[in-house]
Amino acid sequence: MEERLFPIMEFQPGTRYLGLTRALELARRRGADLLVLGMVPYFYAATRWMKQPSHSDNVTRPNRQSPVDNDAIGPDRRPIPEDYFYFRHDTRLPQGPFQKIIRSIARDMATPLKAWLPAPDAGYQFAQDARDVEANLTPTAPPPSSVEQMESNLPDETDAPNAQADRPQINGVNLNVEFDFDKSTIRAASYPLLDSVGEALSTPELKGKRIIIGGHTDAKGDEKYNLALSKKRAEAVKAYLVNKWGIPSDLIQTVGYGKSRPLTDGTTKEDLQKNRRVEVRLAE
Repeated sequence: MEERLFPIMEFQPGTRYLGLTRALELARRRGADLLVLGMVPYFYAATRWMKQPSHSDNVTRPNRQSPVDNDAIGPDRRPIPEDYFYFRHDTRLPQGPFQKIIRSIARDMATPLKAWLPAPDAGYQFAQDARDVEANLTPTAPPPSSVEQMESNLPDETDAPNAQADRPQINGVNLNVEFDFDKSTIRAASYPLLDSVGEALSTPELKGKRIIIGGHTDAKGDEKYNLALSKKRAEAVKAYLVNKWGIPSDLIQTVGYGKSRPLTDGTTKEDLQKNRRVEVRLAE
């Protein structure tokens, strides 16, 4: 999460660990291109030194509570020795030395993924008509077709530890779509702009391409409310393209970003409208 590898990251509260087999089945059923199976290990910390830093088989019991006493039973159902204490973190990792090592390893592991994944905060231009939309969405070069080509983007081992791999560019465009205040109703003044998107997506170059529509809001209002509103607005744009232009529904994915990705920190009317944008980008 710190490296923001993926354009879309959704965490559903209350879900349980599925295991590799069930997780793969679910990912295939949803048409996912990549499954990242995370494990949240428990840690044991000795009173004098660190021992047994983690147990990977503990992830199947994330809600288990263990009292801190000499008779405590650890997640692996073995008694905890007297010189150990058992602890759990539900939110962020602390800043202790051991956790810093974990974060450093995680950053290093993120390097190859960055070479294969686009940057989530790519800066897209605002489109005025169908020509702008088509020009910004049409790929200019085919994506890497082999592992060797993707690996060629990785930084050399002699580079600095924090060297960043070049991330592939995914074509996209911003739209200045206007909605009714605090609603997901598209104003008629924005219909011609959305018609430009429908026209561009119907061209031979873009027809059949999967796209992602992202909704954004300005900084006003509650974060949770804005997140839901931006999702509804993205859904409204999708409905317009499906109903009027016949774009297949399964080719369009929607996501709401709320106020998490502003283009400007300004507070003028123009700045606020710029942040209340709709983003359209290719999904592949």
